[in-house]
Amino acid sequence: MIYYVKQSSVIPKDDLDKKWREVLFCEALKAVLITSNFDHYSKSFREPLGNSIDISFIKTIGYLKNNSASRVVDAWFFSIKLFFVLLDLLKSGDVVVSAYPTPESTLICKICCKIKGAVFVVDCRDTWPRAFNAKRKVIKFFFTIYISLLNKLIFSFSPKCLAMSPAVSLYYGLKNPLFLPNPFVTVDSRPRSSKTGHTAVFFGSMTEQFDFNVFNEISNTDFFKSFDFHIYGDGPLYAYYESNLNFDNVNFHGRVPYEKIIDLCYEADVFFIPFKNPINFEGHYSNKISEMIPFNIPIITNFQFTMFEFDNFKYNIGPSIRELKELSISEIDILLNNYSRPIINYNMYDFNRRVKNYILLSKNC
Repeated sequence: MIYYVKQSSVIPKDDLDKKWREVLFCEALKAVLITSNFDHYSKSFREPLGNSIDISFIKTIGYLKNNSASRVVDAWFFSIKLFFVLLDLLKSGDVVVSAYPTPESTLICKICCKIKGAVFVVDCRDTWPRAFNAKRKVIKFFFTIYISLLNKLIFSFSPKCLAMSPAVSLYYGLKNPLFLPNPFVTVDSRPRSSKTGHTAVFFGSMTEQFDFNVFNEISNTDFFKSFDFHIYGDGPLYAYYESNLNFDNVNFHGRVPYEKIIDLCYEADVFFIPFKNPINFEGHYSNKISEMIPFNIPIITNFQFTMFEFDNFKYNIGPSIRELKELSISEIDILLNNYSRPIINYNMYDFNRRVKNYILLSKNC
């Protein structure tokens, strides 16, 4: 049996949610997803409704803020209950894949696999503590020490690992990991105009991960004035931004069906993804990037580093907000029109084949 553990996983409600990494993984390997009944994004509790994958819920206590002691308490509460769940479920030769972060539950998975003779695999999706940002230096200092200690326990003795990007494997010093980005799902091959226009779109849940107050900062720039921005999605901060960002060229449309999103992507000229923390793209691989790449248009973010590396292939995602706000509209058009990039041939089939081969090889080692 194969289990995928992610403390606050997305629960697939529609086709859009099914594009998340843990859902793709469970569908590819017929794995059981073990997660909590607390939703990290909405900060609310949820019920185990009917889903396309097998899900095991662990009830936990929740938290109100991401950077808080209550989140650490919640993580250990979940992890202690996970310990007893795995001891009951696991048999020799089973596989447990733990999404990292969170480190607490990942450490528990490692301990349980050691006790029960199961195969332990870490799915490294982020670089903690490097990618962690906190406004208060004291919080960041103690959090860094805490996570670094857990990392030493988790990554000692070279566990089997999946890595979202090459930089993730370098950061943790992984030996022979499987590089497994999310599949770049090319939906169809309709032609595009060779010229970039002025329609910028965002698709996703409006959570603390994104900061749309950046519109206030760039509102006097040629970049902002010359583009129409269209925001599609929902989330806990949707109502706040809709009521507070009163710009004629910023349009809020709410959540739309997945099929409609595909059409809208082909009508867009650029994607606009204002991440709250301008972290190093090389170290943190975002689901948003893999969703946007197949449409072959510039992806504007506030990343400090805008190169994605895939095997021997390098991919420029697009210019940063910092670059564009200093340019005139004519300079912007030249810059965007010169962003040519090849299509990456890496789809759902390749994702499934890679992960199946790696897991089967892990079981036989």
